Amino acid sequence: MALLTVHGLSAAYGPLQVLWAVDLEVGAGESVALLGANGAGKTTLLRAILGLVPTLAGEVSFDGEALGGLPPDARVRRGLAYMSETGVFPDLTVDENLEIGAFALPRAQVAARMAEVLALFPDLAGRRRALGRSLSGGQRKMLGVAKALMGRPRLMVMDEPSAGLSPRMVGAVFEILARLREQGLGLLVAEQNVRFLDLADRAYILEGGRVRGQGKVADLRRDDAVRRAYFGLEEA
Repeated sequence: MALLTVHGLSAAYGPLQVLWAVDLEVGAGESVALLGANGAGKTTLLRAILGLVPTLAGEVSFDGEALGGLPPDARVRRGLAYMSETGVFPDLTVDENLEIGAFALPRAQVAARMAEVLALFPDLAGRRRALGRSLSGGQRKMLGVAKALMGRPRLMVMDEPSAGLSPRMVGAVFEILARLREQGLGLLVAEQNVRFLDLADRAYILEGGRVRGQGKVADLRRDDAVRRAYFGLEEA
């Protein structure tokens, strides 16, 4: 059974409909990429999964439980985590950001969880009292990932984790996500950087708010039209 199931999901911002009858699944421990140009509806889909955007129709289920009507914090308590493109409170310290990420944990577990998470991010471990705004772009992205991990999620939903990063920092984020995937964390990642496809078992292509294709990444790479449009490869 899929860990996350999205069935027939439609969503809008006021009178502007953005998603039409989207179907999507992510299995336990599976890594899935969400591809699409800017404006395709990727961010809206991720936010709708977390309950941050009102839906017009359809259903989101997590571990067999329908989430309709549940607020975002209740979805996080069930094992979902969301990292936006920014993902950090700039006027709070590193420790304060991490504590917010741990809101669903018993207070007695927060310090131990913080030590576990900071062990993955040595650059942050030495800047625990620094404000989010004082960090480099790469460090802020790392803090966003770390904050999302604080609640011990089973599935992390991420919106373009490579956005605004240097190639070196993209590599650092990639390596951390690869390590987390090996530990069994499920990933649903909306990305433009093709390197992140190496993390994915499968991919969905979103265009104009609708799913236009899906499949194993290896199969999609062999499709000439998909390669040219989404993988940045020229036709041989």
